[in-house]
Amino acid sequence: MDSENEERFKYIMDSYQLLQSGFDWSTTMHIPFRAVSPNSITHRFIRMKVFSEDKFVFLELEVNKAMTSEIINLLKNLKGARDWYFEGPQGIGKSFAFLHLVLVLRRFYKHEFRVIYINNPHEWKKSSWRYILNEVIYTFAEDEEKFSNTFTLKQWYERLWKAEADKRKDMLQGFLEAAEDYCKKQGLKLLGVLDQENEVANLRDQGHYPFPFDFYDRISGSKYLITCASADNWSSVKKSQSWQNLRSEIKISLERLQYQVNYNFITKSMF
Repeated sequence: MDSENEERFKYIMDSYQLLQSGFDWSTTMHIPFRAVSPNSITHRFIRMKVFSEDKFVFLELEVNKAMTSEIINLLKNLKGARDWYFEGPQGIGKSFAFLHLVLVLRRFYKHEFRVIYINNPHEWKKSSWRYILNEVIYTFAEDEEKFSNTFTLKQWYERLWKAEADKRKDMLQGFLEAAEDYCKKQGLKLLGVLDQENEVANLRDQGHYPFPFDFYDRISGSKYLITCASADNWSSVKKSQSWQNLRSEIKISLERLQYQVNYNFITKSMF
């Protein structure tokens, strides 16, 4: 691996270690931005910046804990593959809820889950290949040396980074198949989380995203896929046939600040 790729890979690994190094989880979380993702995070989180530090303070309201715990219990107990969709008005806290869920899973449930998390689809559109490459490598940073019998995570990173544009889809599929095999052997559930799906919804062409945005139509080996969009934004998920054929609905009542809100938290069969 050349020095430039070595530095990029090290940056991803170091970002993951920031999350694993520990943080105050009693009443607040002081999380470095970089611990969330090696990519640029969504501006929704940057608004939470504390003074001049590259951190935000996450107030752990009881409602957030309760909701996160309920979703994790669902993730642990449901059998088969499911797509889940969050919908709610702008500013209600969907992105915040997703962030909380992902951080908890990555920090405290890493022996059960791996999470591919896209929190900034706007940035993803600007650097589509580099963004998703960074995210999938970050997802398996815990498994650096034991990820595959054929290639280490570092070798996978180099292979994917150097892949010709017309080879990238097949290469990414190969990585995901290796990830699926690894998760099966380790007893891990692979979860995809895509925040603000409406940001990339307009990229759909005849019902399918172009590569690499089609990545979230079906992640190889994933047991669950969670997406969200604001109720007043156009969403390709709501327009799809699978959305029309929803089999079950779970409504989770949340108390946020001084008022009650309802999330539409919907599960749909992938079969």
